[in-house]
Amino acid sequence: MGFKHSAETLEKFKVRSLEQQKHLKKLNSSSENRERLLKHSLSRSKKVEVKDTLSNVTTIYPSIGEAARLIECDPGTIRYALKSLNEKGVSVLIKGRYMVIIKGLEHLEQDSKFLHKVELFDILTNESTVYASQSEAARAIGCASETIWKALQNYDKGNNKPIKKRYVVKRFNNKP
Repeated sequence: MGFKHSAETLEKFKVRSLEQQKHLKKLNSSSENRERLLKHSLSRSKKVEVKDTLSNVTTIYPSIGEAARLIECDPGTIRYALKSLNEKGVSVLIKGRYMVIIKGLEHLEQDSKFLHKVELFDILTNESTVYASQSEAARAIGCASETIWKALQNYDKGNNKPIKKRYVVKRFNNKP
């Protein structure tokens, strides 16, 4: 059925356990030790730069966990976005709003063939809005991202028929 420890051995385990708990309490109560642990954890953490595409504000967080807490998502989502950006050069929007940036790869994000900025011109209000991606533009006007894609294909051919008889789609190019 299994090994059964003697009463003497079980008592030794209890004593050791109590001694270890006292020792750990002593270590954890020391402010020097807490500072050392904090420095160690910060040295191991990966700084993350997150750009809010709606407000165009970029924030640098000390760790993936901290970034996840403040933008209210799972840390795995940020890890996935980092992995996608590293491996494919594709910037993933988190919660349809936040974009993870890696220093040195900003040029990939801006010139990526996967991320197309889209300009939507509203015929009724005469306002033009630029979106970071086709899917973001589609969400804004309530249509499928394929509709934006097809409109861009038609724009390239010189045919610029409005979507929903209201929105004219153009490729956005902010380079002079």
